[in-house]
Amino acid sequence: MAKNTTKEATELIASAMRDALRTIANEARDAKHVVASDAETAANLLSSKNTESANDHNLLIRLDTKVDQIQSDISELKNIQNIYVTQIEHNEVVKIQVDHENRIRNVENTVMPKDKQEDFEKRTTKNEKILSNLWIYLALYGAAMGAIYTLVVFHILQK
Repeated sequence: MAKNTTKEATELIASAMRDALRTIANEARDAKHVVASDAETAANLLSSKNTESANDHNLLIRLDTKVDQIQSDISELKNIQNIYVTQIEHNEVVKIQVDHENRIRNVENTVMPKDKQEDFEKRTTKNEKILSNLWIYLALYGAAMGAIYTLVVFHILQK
């Protein structure tokens, strides 16, 4: 069961990292659209003949407020370091995996003789270790790329 726990933990971490990266990418995309829309509005208002200083001032205040909100949203996303799966979801995942393992064992016992099962177990364990290491490296790479992407977006918004 220790093998399954490690595998489950690795899968949960990888899933959490994918969700976090997806959330950061969506928020950055939304921020980009808001800034582009506001910049277009500002350009249109500034280029029109009927601009008044009060309207310009109000527009600048609205733009400043929106940019501040975008920066605070990105900072919140950047500060999120761990995503936790609730205990109920975790219990459901464990229950499904235990059920799956039991069904697989029943099939293995009816289809394969014991000596072939042992060889199969050795190969499966080796493959699980390789796959587990791959997921860990992918999660670390994803976290690093997400952090770099967040910093780049934050730096662009600073200008």
